[in-house]
Amino acid sequence: MYGFSKGEQANIDRDELVYLQETAKRLLNLNDDELNTAVTLGELLELQDYGN
Repeated sequence: MYGFSKGEQANIDRDELVYLQETAKRLLNLNDDELNTAVTLGELLELQDYGN
């Protein structure tokens, strides 16, 4: 998944919206063990906000 600033792309198209919604559903349904495994395997990255 790629994040972009608003100035780089006007809007997402319908296919991108559907894909992002489906991906969000799958990610939100992962339990703690599944999330930890995905992070350990490098399939997901944990992002941290240090208030910068």
